[in-house]
Parts: sequence; structure tokens; C-alpha cells
Amino acid sequence: MSNENNKEILDEIVDLRKKTTVTKKENAKSKKSSNMEDLVPTVEIQEDKLIEEEKVSNESVVNENNKELNIQEEKIAVVSKKDKFKKFLNLKEKQEKTAIDEDAKQARGYAWLAYILFFIPLFINRKNSFVRFHANEGLEVNIIDLIGLTLTLVGALIKPASLITILLVVLGIGLLSLTLITKIIMIIHSVRGKRKQSPWFFKLTIID
Repeated sequence: MSNENNKEILDEIVDLRKKTTVTKKENAKSKKSSNMEDLVPTVEIQEDKLIEEEKVSNESVVNENNKELNIQEEKIAVVSKKDKFKKFLNLKEKQEKTAIDEDAKQARGYAWLAYILFFIPLFINRKNSFVRFHANEGLEVNIIDLIGLTLTLVGALIKPASLITILLVVLGIGLLSLTLITKIIMIIHSVRGKRKQSPWFFKLTIID
């Protein structure tokens, strides 16, 4: 009986060992599977990060390329504007050179005297068209000059002084200043042989 009991005990021990080994293997497998499951989302997150980083790098490259293109376009636009401006100046100079005719070449040395008194250059050469043009402009300036001088004298001589006399003096001095500036501008034009009208007065053609 003792031997049989011992065998039964040994068999039970062996069975327990087998069960423990089986449970250990199952636990190890479950741990491995759980570890693999844990690794899957981390791998996906890393892939997403890589994709986002690639997108950001691509966008930065595109932005840099766009900036370079914009800078190049701005440089081209500036150069084209400069070229157009140079061409415009060259055309203007050519037009001004061609605009100086024979009458202007002959009379530009004395036509400017019309802005002191309009009839002075007419005594020198009335037949010259350039002289007649500037004589008309000089007559216009002399008329405004005379009006300004008259207003200044009337406002200064009327006594007692009032608001009207002060306004007359101010208006007269303003007209005289305006004609002085106009004379300077028109004298320069006449000396350069240009037929340009006075900038802020009416067009007057009394002298044919």
C-alpha cells in the first residue's frame, strides 16, 4: 500500500509540474502578444510624425521657392520700369531736339525779352514765328503783372486802411509773385528754344 501511495503522489507531482509549465508558456505568449499590440500604435505614431515632418519640409521648400520667384519677378519689374523710364527720357530728348526749328534757333537768344516787355523782340524780328509765340505769352504775363501792380497800388494808396484795402494789397502781391515765377519758367523755355505756353494762365493769341 505504501508503494502505491507513493506512485500516486509522484504522479500528482508530475501532473502539477506539467500544468505549471503549460501556464508559464501561456503567460509568456500572452505577454508577447500584449507587447506586440503595444508596439503597433507607437509604430503608427512614428509613421504619422514622419509624414507630418515630410509635409512641413515640403511646404517650407515650396515657400522658399515662391519667395525666390517673387524676388526675381520684383527685380525684373524694377529693371523693366527703369528701361521704360530711360526709353521715355530718350524719346523725350529726341522730341525736344526735333522740336527746335530754324526760327527757334535764330530767335531764342532774344525772344526771352518778351517776358520783360512783350513788344521788345517784335522790334528785332516780327516775322519770326518763335518771336511771335513768346510775344503772345509775354503779353499775357504783362497783363496779369499790370493787374497785380494796380491792385497793390490802389490798396496801398486808399486811406484810411480797411479790410478791403488789405485784401487788395494781398491779392496784388500774390499776382505779382505768380507772374515773377511764370517769367522765370518761360524765360528758361524760350532760351532753350521751346514753344511752351505759360503754365497757369489763359491762352492768348493777340499777335499773329
